[in-house]
Amino acid sequence: MIETKHKNEKSLIIFFLNKTAYFFTILLVFSCTSVPKDYLVNNNTCNYNDSVFKITENEFNFEYNEFDSIIEEKGALLIENDSLIIEIQKNSIGKTNKKTQLTKWIFYHSNKKIESILFFLRNSSHTEIGKETYYDKQGNIAKVIDHEKGYKIC
Repeated sequence: MIETKHKNEKSLIIFFLNKTAYFFTILLVFSCTSVPKDYLVNNNTCNYNDSVFKITENEFNFEYNEFDSIIEEKGALLIENDSLIIEIQKNSIGKTNKKTQLTKWIFYHSNKKIESILFFLRNSSHTEIGKETYYDKQGNIAKVIDHEKGYKIC
């Protein structure tokens, strides 16, 4: 009789552990497949109308030669106004919208023509969003990486 009681307790414990494991597995699946609130369509995170996403004509060529002496000496130049933080380095420039934290980095070839451009959210483990575009030395698009392909981020 004592053996039967222990068998029933063991069966009950195994049953409980199986159900608990099943519950945590389901919980894990749902938590991994849900989109974080920051990336919902109605959230400002995916506001592609933000000026940071616009690529201007003058951004296709690196025209910051007047800052060369400062960049040579300090490595970078930081310019800040009410809405943007602009960081100029040798052959690259970064622009961050202070309000949305959307950031654009443009890298340039040695001939001062655009090499690549990428967008990400600053202060969020640099979550890349939108399309990362690479250009050849003539300024033609060579490769595009869509960081949202297959994901319904925006």
